[in-house]
Amino acid sequence: MKGDKNVEILNRRVKAFNKGELFQPRVGDYLKLGKGDYTRFTHAWEEGIQAGGESGSFYFSEGYCSYSGSLTKIILYADLELTKEKRAGLVWFFNDDYHTAHNGVHFNIDFRVYKLKKR
Repeated sequence: MKGDKNVEILNRRVKAFNKGELFQPRVGDYLKLGKGDYTRFTHAWEEGIQAGGESGSFYFSEGYCSYSGSLTKIILYADLELTKEKRAGLVWFFNDDYHTAHNGVHFNIDFRVYKLKKR
């Protein structure tokens, strides 16, 4: 059930998430692969970020996303370019912020889209 408390939690978390680094990709953001294909960023490192988020889940917390699933090799931040595009992505958190098994609620929120720089 997606009650008013969950909408408040979601709005607070979206606001905190969007306060982060404006130009560096975040876990949950998208990478445009070309020909209409996309993948999502899955784990951030100091020098780069991994992708491959097609089959896992994105837990949405205060100011960040955490991914559970498989990863690909690191893409250097210097090789990525932010586009003007936004893309909806599925996230989840615990219903009413009550942490227990089988108590997740799911929402779509807007994420930024990046592409590889042309070399």
